[in-house]
Amino acid sequence: VGSEMCIRDRYTIDGAVEASGFSRTRVYDEIAAGRLKAVKAGRRTIILANSLAQLIKSLPPAEIGKAAKMAALEARNEK
Repeated sequence: VGSEMCIRDRYTIDGAVEASGFSRTRVYDEIAAGRLKAVKAGRRTIILANSLAQLIKSLPPAEIGKAAKMAALEARNEK
């Protein structure tokens, strides 16, 4: 709700999209690839929150631009 992050044990597709920042297509692709665990309750697809968290943790670190990397190194060296 709003900018607050609600921690849950399961999500709908739309909830997983909102919680992760992934697109709907990406969520469905991750399910199809077996990297995101989902179960069905009638017509509703339910994403298990621990599976979504594991997927996010498995992603590679973001690459930052060379200028930003240099600034971060300089700031660290100043401490």
